[in-house]
Formats: sequence, C-alpha cells, structure tokens
Amino acid sequence: MVGRPSQEVVREAARRNRDGGEILATREGAPCVFGALPDWRATRVIVHLLGDASRFPRFAEREVKPFGAPGLNAGEPSRSHR
Repeated sequence: MVGRPSQEVVREAARRNRDGGEILATREGAPCVFGALPDWRATRVIVHLLGDASRFPRFAEREVKPFGAPGLNAGEPSRSHR
C-alpha cells in the first residue's frame, strides 16, 4: 500500500489476497493498514528500491494490484481492483 488508503480499501485488498499472505505498506501508510486490520501482525522489513522509478508501472490513485499481477514486471496494464 502506498499513501494513506482508506480502511475500506485496505480491507478489500486483504480480502482479495487469495493466499492470505502479506500486505506491504510504507512507513507513512502503515497506521492506516494497522487501523483497518487490527488482528494482523505487523513486521518491519527492508525494501530495496529501483533507482530508476520510470521503469515502474503507473498506477492510478486508489488502484490496488497484487505483486503477482500479470504484466506488472513489464509495466503493462493489468486488471485493477478499486
């Protein structure tokens, strides 16, 4: 999760997470995720960022995509969940 998503968006993303895995959030957005999913356990991780952000696919505000979404690596559009 990037930014400060609403609790509804966070809960919907968790519901659509078929594997029941993890939700990654930025430090700034983490309180929104914690508030929406109080029964989940929080863990800190180190994330290495790509230096050239232009290679990342573009996402619309409030757009949610799982990491395994088709085309994510190639920057191609894939189905989004709102």
